[in-house]
Amino acid sequence: MDDALDGGMKDKDKTKQYAALHDGIATVLSIAFLIWLVSQQVMLVMGKGQIPTFAPPFVPVGPVVMGDNLPVPGHLMT
Repeated sequence: MDDALDGGMKDKDKTKQYAALHDGIATVLSIAFLIWLVSQQVMLVMGKGQIPTFAPPFVPVGPVVMGDNLPVPGHLMT
């Protein structure tokens, strides 16, 4: 944003004010992005692999070890 400022600005005080404004905007946006990033969940991703704790009917689900993602279009849309 600093590069997009008018090159004819000779006043150093205004340049410092714009730099402070741009730093403030960048800080708020980066903090908001970091908060948003940790609150997201990856859903609807399909994969395949070994499930060492799979023992139906007692344990019908479990963690996949050394699995692969099935790259189906749209699996990271949500």
